[in-house]
Amino acid sequence: SIAAIANFPVAMESHKRAAEADAKKDAEDASKRQKTEDVVEEDALFPIPFKVVSECPAEREPGIKLIGTHDGVFHCDEALGCAMLQMMPAWAGSTIVRTRNDKELDKCDIVIDVGAIYDHSKLRYDHHQRTFSSNLSEEHPDVPVDSRPEGFSTKLSACGLVYKHYGMKDILPVLTKGSGLPDEKLPIVYKKIYQGFVEEIDAIDNGIDISEGELRYRINT
Repeated sequence: SIAAIANFPVAMESHKRAAEADAKKDAEDASKRQKTEDVVEEDALFPIPFKVVSECPAEREPGIKLIGTHDGVFHCDEALGCAMLQMMPAWAGSTIVRTRNDKELDKCDIVIDVGAIYDHSKLRYDHHQRTFSSNLSEEHPDVPVDSRPEGFSTKLSACGLVYKHYGMKDILPVLTKGSGLPDEKLPIVYKKIYQGFVEEIDAIDNGIDISEGELRYRINT
């Protein structure tokens, strides 16, 4: 109709203004994501509050280490890996830096789930490189026999790598503190926690089907 034709420029201008407003909001949201800081308060498992930031601080706080991991969508494996590190006295209270910037990651004291490097001597624990195929049972010069029980073939993710290298020595003592559990039972608990919790996260993050006939792992969470 003539009225519709006459109103067409007005409608187009209205759509243009709406699109510009949406674009401005998206840009503001992106800017906020680029530089963010959250603070996780202390509780029973995390005795020291810690920050989650999007880039390394310009000036390091005395005694505060930096844990690097990727930004973007949160995945269960790096979230659990960072949580396990925060439970350990050596890493409690560390600032978590979420970024994919290699220069920022190089400033961190430990890096998990990003960077395409698995090297315990450098405290780098990524599993995305094509050459990576490690599992809990695999022999590793820095992992004692008790920390690599037989029978596991599931490819490790970030949390599995943290658990393999630090679970027995640093994480289980925190979880079992005050329980009266004898030290000789720790290898049993270590295996049960992996089998009943960590393994499914490793498997799902690596895209491993739960079965092709017999079950490869169980989902308990």
